Amino acid sequence: MIHHISIPVRDPRGAADVLALVLDGRVAQFRPHDGVWTVWTDDEHGTAVECFPRTLAMVPSDDASGVGFVDVPDDAESVAIHALISVNHSIDDLLAIAADAGWRAEVVSRGPHDAVAFWVENSVLLELLTPEMAAEFRRSLRSD
Repeated sequence: MIHHISIPVRDPRGAADVLALVLDGRVAQFRPHDGVWTVWTDDEHGTAVECFPRTLAMVPSDDASGVGFVDVPDDAESVAIHALISVNHSIDDLLAIAADAGWRAEVVSRGPHDAVAFWVENSVLLELLTPEMAAEFRRSLRSD
């Protein structure tokens, strides 16, 4: 089970605000580093999405947290990260939220199940499952 994931974005607060709509969550500043915003869902798993500036990277550290932060260039259009997340919204809701943010979103086939490809800032892929899609996904796992 994944409890949280960090994604690199150009506008961490703006991306967090939009994702809070999708995840029915609330936005809070990330304590270990200024400029990072977290969307908390308040579900039973403590699920969260951390929105990091694309110009910030985590590195190993010798302090108690084991994690340090360094500045990096932002010269890539897209990144090699994605997550599959169940949400409590319809396809139409998700497409409308993306459209309002100016982001790309579309229904895609992932073989035995469909998902909404929801492109945060048109560069970070979150595959979102409506309740019906999530049920289809779980059924496909049992049939493989």
